[in-house]
Amino acid sequence: MQEDVVQQLLALNREFYDAQADSFAGSRVTPQPGFARLLPHLPDPCPRFLDVGCGNGRFAQF
Repeated sequence: MQEDVVQQLLALNREFYDAQADSFAGSRVTPQPGFARLLPHLPDPCPRFLDVGCGNGRFAQF
């Protein structure tokens, strides 16, 4: 792929995610119900979780 096309695609991708970040984070304020069902089965004290990649840090409280 030509470098100028790569740079255009990267810029387009960055613009999209910058524009959508607030609404995305707002829709993921709390853990999904499946995560809450998992909590009683975790050892005490609860292990640490690392939210990697597309996460917004919503698991930081755990």
